[in-house]
Amino acid sequence: MLYFQPSVQYSQRGYEYEIRNGFHENTTYNAIEIDAGLLLKFGDDRLNRGMFFSITPYISRGLAVNSSRTNINPNSTEYNQTITSKEFDYINKNDAGFKLGIGYDFNKHFEIAANYTFGFNKINNTTNYKWRGFALHLVFFI
Repeated sequence: MLYFQPSVQYSQRGYEYEIRNGFHENTTYNAIEIDAGLLLKFGDDRLNRGMFFSITPYISRGLAVNSSRTNINPNSTEYNQTITSKEFDYINKNDAGFKLGIGYDFNKHFEIAANYTFGFNKINNTTNYKWRGFALHLVFFI
């Protein structure tokens, strides 16, 4: 059976990378996310249990960011200096994409799921990296 499962959630993402003889960057990004989940469920409808597959389009809006960049170029006059920022100076505030998932409903109140996120927008203005990530969920429905 096909189900629609919308949700609003708070998410925290992050990344860390290093450019040899350049800089090391560590960023944490907090966002509010709106999902529009489409679930294909297999199992026993009477007991509300069974396996499901999902495809979930989403949009997100950044709420806060913490970023630190350390100069690791030994030839630089600013070697080992760290710059921190809590502003969306070069980090994109918005993202959109979709999630592919698989899970299992234990009953009408509990489910466990795993998904992989494919973001469409660039993380920042200086690179071509996009949000990608794996998540594991334990969900309780009221």
